[in-house]
Parts: sequence; C-alpha cells; structure tokens
Amino acid sequence: MADWYELKVMKMGKDGKEHGTKIGAGFPWKSGKGFNLTFDALPTPSMNDQGQIEVKVMMAEPYDKDKPRGGHNDIDDEIKF
Repeated sequence: MADWYELKVMKMGKDGKEHGTKIGAGFPWKSGKGFNLTFDALPTPSMNDQGQIEVKVMMAEPYDKDKPRGGHNDIDDEIKF
C-alpha cells in the first residue's frame, strides 16, 4: 500500500481521452481500515443518466513521470513494406 494517494477528478479532453486534475490527497489509516482525505479543491457535482446528482473522485497512487505507464510499450513503430 502506498504512503499516500492522489485524489483526482476526471474530465474528457478535446483529444477524446480522460485527463485527471489533482484536487487533494488520501492517507491510509495505520490500521489499514480507512483513509483520511484532504481536499485542495472540491469537485463539482454532475447529473448522471438516472437524473441523480453525483460527485466522482478517483483515488490512485501518485503519478511518477519516470515510471512506464499502462499501454503498449513493446510496439514496433517501424513500418514494414
């Protein structure tokens, strides 16, 4: 388990991909049975498909720009003719 986690809201970008905006941090309890959440900004509510108001926050391990991300890192980009 990580020492802390990023809290993010996800929004669809102009490129058609979801992008996260960090809005806070989550810290696991020593007991491992919960988290303390600290918000730097509050997410805005939205209407879901059932007409209910909801607020979504994603919690994930901190982003490491030097660590390979998911995807296909083994793709050969060389075009063969």
